[in-house]
Amino acid sequence: MIPQAQGVAYLHGTKENPYFTNGGRYVFYPNGPGASAQSLPPKRGQAIMMDGGRMIHGVERTGPGYHSAHMIKGHFNRIEYQGNNTWYVMANDDLVDTFKTDEFRITFVWRSLCFRSEEEKIKFDKHIEEKEFIPHEEIFEKLEADLRKRGKLGENKGIKTMGPKAFAKLLQHVYMQYPLDVPDAWFPFNYCALGFVNPWLKTLLSPFCLDLKEKVRLNDKFPPAKKFCDPLNRTRRHTNCPEGYGEE
Repeated sequence: MIPQAQGVAYLHGTKENPYFTNGGRYVFYPNGPGASAQSLPPKRGQAIMMDGGRMIHGVERTGPGYHSAHMIKGHFNRIEYQGNNTWYVMANDDLVDTFKTDEFRITFVWRSLCFRSEEEKIKFDKHIEEKEFIPHEEIFEKLEADLRKRGKLGENKGIKTMGPKAFAKLLQHVYMQYPLDVPDAWFPFNYCALGFVNPWLKTLLSPFCLDLKEKVRLNDKFPPAKKFCDPLNRTRRHTNCPEGYGEE
């Protein structure tokens, strides 16, 4: 793996109040997922550097206790600045929530590849330019062989028999085991997600899972949202896909 230099710079707050205090601490595991986590408070003007491809890291809950506004997949969901330190959360033309600037934990993230020499960088660039990539089939074969060696995959199973989605889930389960978010909690798992897998559990868990607000249109309670600036007048504003992508 090519070493990476990943940076996270904090842009929120003011000179007088540089720290974001409503959650959102930077959490990292310098000694691996089995060791204790460490954390740093997000401070304006501060940047954290690490190799994000090797070290497990993440963010504490930002705004714990906040119930997200109800937005629908596929709608044009966005946050727009309206002036006077006020932001609107829009779902298509519906105003569903508002924020003040000081409620945001704002970061700027970048990532660079680190090479030991100019020759190593030139070699890497050549691979990209000439598309000298390992075929997907060869990568899958190596993954399947390792999974069987670990006892996680049967001899007659693989991506072709399982399908891409099930195989991807198996890869996540085996190779991407993250530490528990709150290891000392009574039930340290996101049990609310079970409702998406087994719909009949959604009603049973509803008294405990209040992650989304009911959709309430707030357009009549606040000034009209500024017109969304889109010189191209795109019809698929909710996606970065080009016009006509996926359409027959």
